[in-house]
Amino acid sequence: MMKKIRTLGLIFSIVVLVAFFLACNNSGGTENNPPITTVKPGSPDVVTLGPGTTLYDQINWVREHYMLETYFYEGFTFRANYNNEILGGQLDLNFTRPVTITIRPADNINPIISGHTGCTLSTIVVRSGNRLILHDIILQESFSPSRTNALVTVTAGGGALEMTGSSEITGGLYRGVVVETNSSLIMRDNTKIHNNFHNDDGGGVFLRAAGATLKMYDDASIDANSANGRGGGVNAHSGAAIIMRDSSAIHDNTANNGGGVALTASHSRLSLYDTASINNNTATEIQTAVAGCLWIAMLLRAAQGIPLPLTMQQV
Repeated sequence: MMKKIRTLGLIFSIVVLVAFFLACNNSGGTENNPPITTVKPGSPDVVTLGPGTTLYDQINWVREHYMLETYFYEGFTFRANYNNEILGGQLDLNFTRPVTITIRPADNINPIISGHTGCTLSTIVVRSGNRLILHDIILQESFSPSRTNALVTVTAGGGALEMTGSSEITGGLYRGVVVETNSSLIMRDNTKIHNNFHNDDGGGVFLRAAGATLKMYDDASIDANSANGRGGGVNAHSGAAIIMRDSSAIHDNTANNGGGVALTASHSRLSLYDTASINNNTATEIQTAVAGCLWIAMLLRAAQGIPLPLTMQQV
């Protein structure tokens, strides 16, 4: 009996060892266990899903596969494959690990992307720690939904939207872009945010809270936006910052106060460098050159010797 038990034990040990070696030999296989691949942001296309794949489906593919340990990418570049593509729903860039997603048009494609009729919130949401780059893409509002936010919202906690090339955000029946705490909007090249509207503050861009930042470079512009409250072009609230360099401009915007820019709380800041400009904006409630272009909350604080929340290198 004891001999039989020892024999069974020996057989069991051999089976365990064989299984262990087989598992080790299969661990490096590429068919069932693709190797981890790390790609730096801004690199060439990482994922190609075919010329007929919609942008909405591509983003969903990333959401489904990015969580797998076998697919670890720092950056994805996707192509808009259709003329005047209408999104199949909200693009929600929500990942547990930081990722940069670049959207650019495929060859010979009219790069206009429109929000879905069912989107009552933002068309695109960039979540904390993630980065979206729009390159030569026009994001526009083609419908008339009852939106409760903006064409793009960058949520709190280090999210970023970057516009490059000739990208535009336009035609919104709500705000163009909302940037929340410690997140940013960066505009480069000939990018534009224009023809957007809000019934309260910040028609083009609303920097909602402390640490929200707008940076404009090259010939980027924010123009022809409007608001029924303050800041037709940009409203910088509660410690937000606007930094303008090169020949960037905020112009031809309209609001009740601060047609171009409104600094609506203490510690919000506006800095202009090089030949950057804020001009030709209109304030319908207070018709002065200053109020038309720039409106500063608690202006009388200066008379009390309290510094204004404003720095300007060139006026």
